Amino acid sequence: MESPVTFDRLYEGAKRFAYLAMEAHAEEDQEVFLLHAGVSVERLAKAALALVHPTLLTEVNGKDDMLLHFAGAVSKPPVRLRTIGASTAIGRLRKMDVLPQKPSSEADDLDGLIELRRESWPTDA
Repeated sequence: MESPVTFDRLYEGAKRFAYLAMEAHAEEDQEVFLLHAGVSVERLAKAALALVHPTLLTEVNGKDDMLLHFAGAVSKPPVRLRTIGASTAIGRLRKMDVLPQKPSSEADDLDGLIELRRESWPTDA
């Protein structure tokens, strides 16, 4: 069974959400823009990692279901797909020198977008 988490699917999702973000921007809907732009960046970062190797999408939290799936060691994907978040994906791309390193004193646009995306939605929703 093909993984539902592949470079092609992540990249296509990134394009789709970027388009939705631009539509929201044109309509001056900042809340929806931030959400869709953040999802687009997250999917694009994950696509870049998946292109190197799918195991880079594995969240290290004590469970190895996704690691085994991405490594091709099991044929069926886990029931619940759980991958790294946007901040972790961006951090891994920086460690790999795909994205530039920035001094911690500088505000980072990508991290800022991810943080704004989180803040744009109420926590009780």
